[in-house]
Amino acid sequence: MMAKNKVKRDPTLADWLGDDLKRLPPTDLAEALDSAFAEGPSQAEQAQAQSALKSSLDNELPTKVYYDELPNSVLGPIWIATSDSQLLAVDYHQSEEEFLIFLNKLVDGRFERSSEKVAWAARDLLAYINREREDLQLAVDLSTITPFQRSVLEETSKVPRGQVATYSEIAKRIGKPKAVRAVGQALRRNPIPIAVPCHRVISSDGTLGGYSGRMGDERKVTLLQIEGVVFA
Repeated sequence: MMAKNKVKRDPTLADWLGDDLKRLPPTDLAEALDSAFAEGPSQAEQAQAQSALKSSLDNELPTKVYYDELPNSVLGPIWIATSDSQLLAVDYHQSEEEFLIFLNKLVDGRFERSSEKVAWAARDLLAYINREREDLQLAVDLSTITPFQRSVLEETSKVPRGQVATYSEIAKRIGKPKAVRAVGQALRRNPIPIAVPCHRVISSDGTLGGYSGRMGDERKVTLLQIEGVVFA
């Protein structure tokens, strides 16, 4: 007796169709189905999955912080740092390495030097310093400092352009009239000078006091002159 011919089943299709061999599709169709099944997700689906993964990772990682140097101003070189929508820091005096050390102390972030990403803030700051505009209304992030420092800087931001207030006046306005020295320290540590106008606060005896951690800094004089303050 001759042995019956045996049909070799495609194991992939058998998983789909069970044991009813009569339902197997023609060979060319079977190969096409196997090929399609083996290819996995489409490019669009892969891109969507990768985007979701990146978004999830970004949410877990520290904030992205962009920074750059602004070399062309009457105040000399200025370093600035921003998020996507807020100004985080403005600083003088320092090298890039020193500025990054300062930023690391200020905020837990991933730092990237990018003139393009900070351009929106750099443009307004330079225009203000160069007397091309009279107002400066940049969104600033003061979440990195203490509540006391924040109260001092928020009150300082209310001092109008072209006017000055004293350290003791700021202390009284925040409800802590005896905290004059603490107010001075909060202003000395202002992470966003110019945008938060600590240069508008002077000593009670009419002298300028400190600015950006230095006494007698000419930048304070220059900024007040830009804003129309007349010195006797």
